[in-house]
Amino acid sequence: MEHEDRISSFTPSITATVSGVAADLKELLLSELTLTKLEFQRELAKAKAAAILFFAGAGLAVMGAIALVFMLVHLLATLTDVPLWGCFGIVGAALVLFSALMLASGKSKSKDVTLPHSPVAIRKDFNA
Repeated sequence: MEHEDRISSFTPSITATVSGVAADLKELLLSELTLTKLEFQRELAKAKAAAILFFAGAGLAVMGAIALVFMLVHLLATLTDVPLWGCFGIVGAALVLFSALMLASGKSKSKDVTLPHSPVAIRKDFNA
């Protein structure tokens, strides 16, 4: 009998066990939320660094393209008897024509694209 009293005095109650599990669950959830927040912040910092490099590279590429266009205009002026303003017109017209062809091609290809419904549209359809 005395042995059973000793065992029961060391056995935690069900309330204490449930309270302990609830406290552990709360701590685990808070740890997971903190970890998720830190991972998101780290990924956001990496995306920010990548975006800065991308846009800096794009800016340099645009400046390089402008320099190449000027070089092409002056090369055309040097190799022909066309005045400089005429060379700018020729190169500008060629660029406008080429870009118009690209835009038309892109527009025709965009007609073939079918996008899936967004989750918001699906949710609206589901709730209707």
